[in-house]
Amino acid sequence: METVLHGPRDGEGPVPRLGPVGRVAVLSDVHANVAALAAVLDEPDVRAADLVVFCGDLILTPGTSAERLAEVRVRFGFAEPTLVSGHSHVQFDRTVDGLRSVNPGSVGLPYHDGEPGTAYWALLGPDVRLRRTRYDVAAAIERCHAVGDPAAERIAGLLMAPPAVAGLIAHAEALRFSD
Repeated sequence: METVLHGPRDGEGPVPRLGPVGRVAVLSDVHANVAALAAVLDEPDVRAADLVVFCGDLILTPGTSAERLAEVRVRFGFAEPTLVSGHSHVQFDRTVDGLRSVNPGSVGLPYHDGEPGTAYWALLGPDVRLRRTRYDVAAAIERCHAVGDPAAERIAGLLMAPPAVAGLIAHAEALRFSD
């Protein structure tokens, strides 16, 4: 299994092509939640993947307009039919004007309407499978406190009661980001 830690930064040139890849596990937004990451990395489908990709930092949500998706496609020159992004912590798979936009959700700090202690990720190829893995959320919170993280209480609150997806989408879509 090959792991890609990040794409190129400004001035680093084009993303190297690895050639055809059978199955790709896509993980995003771990935020130092080791318990969640360990649970996902232990998934048989992740261990068997040809490539594991961590992604983030392009804010797209299930509510992103077709116009915004088209703008992103033109701005970043996406020629591929599938765009995989992270950063919003919300898992989704949608297609607008022939561009499939997939967000695996967050492994370590997911925003969802489900049960605490769930890590979100995706398996790509030949189709997209949005996946969830259960983990010991109490152990993750305990570790956060044990290492003296100054945000431990806030993180514990987010892990036990994540922000509602609808509210997050409304907030993110109201923001305007500069280039």
